[in-house]
Amino acid sequence: MDSGSVTVQVAVGSARTSRLPTQLQGVSAQLAQASAQLRKVAPAGQWDEVFDEVRRVQAERSTSLLAAMQVVYAKLCTGWTPGTGRTVPGFRTSA
Repeated sequence: MDSGSVTVQVAVGSARTSRLPTQLQGVSAQLAQASAQLRKVAPAGQWDEVFDEVRRVQAERSTSLLAAMQVVYAKLCTGWTPGTGRTVPGFRTSA
């Protein structure tokens, strides 16, 4: 054996990972919950239009994504339908 060389053995094996689902916390959890609520009340096949409205509200009101999702959720619950421009009388759509 050469005195200047070092032999290193590395054992490579499979690492065990947890099979538990990842739990979101804080804002991520709130966004996930708001998104799930929106999907439940969004008309079938119109998720893109609903999320376009979320983005429009967010930009128009200079608000957070979560707040915009909550506004659109409330609109959907009061009868607003994406793509038709139909709103419930008396529902205020701008700040």
